Amino acid sequence: MLLAAKLARWGNRLLTLAAALLLGALALFGVWSLWDIAATRRAALPEQTLETIRQALAFAYAHPQAAQAPSKQTATARKGRDKDKEAAQDAPEERQIQMVWRSPGFLEGTRDGRAYGSAMHRAMQYLHFEACGDKKSVRQEIDRLVAEEFLTEEEGKLVNCTQIARFFESDIGWKLRLGGQLLREFKFSILDDGCHYGAGLEGEQVLLQGVVDCAIVEEDGITVLDFKTDCVTPDTLPQAVDRYRTQVQTYKEALERIYEKKVKKALLYFFHLDQFVEL
Repeated sequence: MLLAAKLARWGNRLLTLAAALLLGALALFGVWSLWDIAATRRAALPEQTLETIRQALAFAYAHPQAAQAPSKQTATARKGRDKDKEAAQDAPEERQIQMVWRSPGFLEGTRDGRAYGSAMHRAMQYLHFEACGDKKSVRQEIDRLVAEEFLTEEEGKLVNCTQIARFFESDIGWKLRLGGQLLREFKFSILDDGCHYGAGLEGEQVLLQGVVDCAIVEEDGITVLDFKTDCVTPDTLPQAVDRYRTQVQTYKEALERIYEKKVKKALLYFFHLDQFVEL
């Protein structure tokens, strides 16, 4: 009986081994069969077809700069300029890591340059120019804008009414007070040649967007006016003008294309110096 049990176990082992050998042989046969099929199909492809496949796999786009460049740009994104913060309008900007620190207590309540600039621009956008005869009337206009929620109370406090009143004492200020066809915070979108935005983009069409602070449209031409709240001095004024030259030139070209009129004058106005600079 013991002998019979041993024979049975050995028989099972032999059956298992035979099954494994059979499966291995079948698998090997299948691999070789697949290899033969693939080789047959490969051999059956014409050389011209194989060359077409090779070329497709090796394809490299001839204009990689165009594929990587943003399709939208802002007025000061042209060569040599930073991005125009005034007219982002979904135009992509390079992401930069910024470290944000809590302001020390002794700086609280001081005037923030960006907040001041934003408040001055919003005021110039919504003021009734004809009502801005002197500092008192400008203050009344700012109070109206705060009451009607065009400005927040904080923005109303940041607006420098003296600087605005001095602007309206100028010849251009008087012309604005008299009315006419005025543009304020005029947003535009035009197609521009890619050559202005980098090498390899010549002939490409880029959507250019921007915002013109103010413009006077007259029969004999257009006057472009861009307000600046930079804290400049007579010594640093030339550098500031150079920073904004391309921006204003872009506004000039855009308005000429849109209105089909020549821009007869393009001006920067620096509130800090109460000074115009013609470009």
